[in-house]
Amino acid sequence: MTRALPYRPNVGAVLFNRDGLVFVARRADLPNAEGAPGGWQLPQGGIDPDEDPRAAVL
Repeated sequence: MTRALPYRPNVGAVLFNRDGLVFVARRADLPNAEGAPGGWQLPQGGIDPDEDPRAAVL
């Protein structure tokens, strides 16, 4: 049986520099099968209760 995780409001961002390159970060907390840092992820995070999404992303 699969358990549903509780919904957590969140925001994400795509950041470009002047050359059009996109910022991504490597997840150190999710290692791959060889134990090396895991996947890549765009900046994102949870929104606190009563927090404005625009304020949360900044």
